[in-house]
Amino acid sequence: MQEKMEKILTSNYMYLAFFAIAFLGWFFNISHITVLVLCFFVMLILIFCDDPKGILVVVLPVQFFTNGVNSDKEYYFYGTAIGLGLIGIIYYLVKNIFVKKKPVTKGKMFWGFVSITIGCLIGGIVYHFSILPKFSIFGLCFLMYFIYFFCINFTKDLKVFLRRCFIAFAIFGLAQFLTLHIKSGDFVNSVLSRKITWLNINFAFGGQHITVCAFYFVFAMMSMYWLAYEKKKYDYLYCLGGLGFLIATYFTYGRIATFVGGIFTIVCLIIIFIKSPNKKIFLISYSVIFAGVALFAVFKWEKFWHLIERYVNMGFYGNGRQVLWPWCIERFKREPFFGIGFLTYGDPVPTVELDNVVLAHNTILQFLTSTGIIGSLFVLYFYIKKYRVLLNDFKKFDLFTFLISLCIALVGMVDQSVTMDMFVIMIWILFIALAEVLNKENEQKQTAEEQVENTEKQESRDKQEVVIEKEEIAKIKTTNKKKKET
Repeated sequence: MQEKMEKILTSNYMYLAFFAIAFLGWFFNISHITVLVLCFFVMLILIFCDDPKGILVVVLPVQFFTNGVNSDKEYYFYGTAIGLGLIGIIYYLVKNIFVKKKPVTKGKMFWGFVSITIGCLIGGIVYHFSILPKFSIFGLCFLMYFIYFFCINFTKDLKVFLRRCFIAFAIFGLAQFLTLHIKSGDFVNSVLSRKITWLNINFAFGGQHITVCAFYFVFAMMSMYWLAYEKKKYDYLYCLGGLGFLIATYFTYGRIATFVGGIFTIVCLIIIFIKSPNKKIFLISYSVIFAGVALFAVFKWEKFWHLIERYVNMGFYGNGRQVLWPWCIERFKREPFFGIGFLTYGDPVPTVELDNVVLAHNTILQFLTSTGIIGSLFVLYFYIKKYRVLLNDFKKFDLFTFLISLCIALVGMVDQSVTMDMFVIMIWILFIALAEVLNKENEQKQTAEEQVENTEKQESRDKQEVVIEKEEIAKIKTTNKKKKET
């Protein structure tokens, strides 16, 4: 029973079913039912599977199909969904740690997570103390550590799995992206403008914007280049797929995401082309693409210029940051030691839809405003630990893994803070875990190779000793024979 259920729950068809259910739930606006069903699957994965990484297929893209809570009935659905997940988590931990007694480690980032939790909890403690926001912050920090803990202790082949996940998430997001444009009634004008906004999540973390979708397109783009770097036979096809996701990113009109994606595309294509055995096909493919773009520009100049003009008109306009950032600096000066927290009371935050959420759109300014100097020092320790793990544990052959982690930081205006997008933070945590897992796998592989090498050397020594022993025995026999003859 265990083996059959594990095989079913870890099959690609089951993951495809996850996305199909999620898309239908989103399309028919029954997200609360969708989340309940998917959390039931999460519980089954935790009960029947030794490797729990399949839960990431539900946990990471949940913001793509979750809407705000609009009624008490929906609260019950989400509450039940969380309860199912907790049952699975408790069962899995008890089974593996206390029954099977698998060895576990707190991980290199344990004290980093403790530090950032303290920093966030003391934020705003003098300005305005409220237990519910503190409880929410603690829950978010615990969730980040929980995912990290699961990944470093219980997952295998996490690198390949994450790469597939990012591509699948982006395809799922692209399907929703196109569906929203089609539903607008004027597909072309809808694509050429930025009239659609993304999903409306109101779990005290702010509404999600189309930029969140741009994040995932960039992750998928980098994953395609990563595949091209490793699987050289069809590297030009993977690169074309990456270019396709970059184009999708462009049409989200997320300036920073598009800019970072464009820079990394140039870097990645140069690296891949130098190592590619398919240089002729590469040159032909991209020559055709550039020729097509040139022809489009010549014969459809107005539409082509409209695509460029959209970004030109936005220029360096900060979407309200020129108002928001001075506001944050002024609040930091007001409460320099502990900050004002992540929520304000009777002090609306400019340019923010949920005007009680401090959403600084800059990680450094976010923590200074929300946690002050003292809280920021605790938070700083977390980031120092994080980058030490990333820089020390990523090896040269994991170049593209490291580049994706840099993309996350750059797109997030220096890095990701707790109010920017909690699910993108989860991806950051996964990359820290991945760095540790890869390092551990490398050490195990190296140890195994050393053991094989030592075994082979020992066997060689044993064979030599046997040969020497036989030669000595033969000499003794020869000597004895000669003595008898004498």
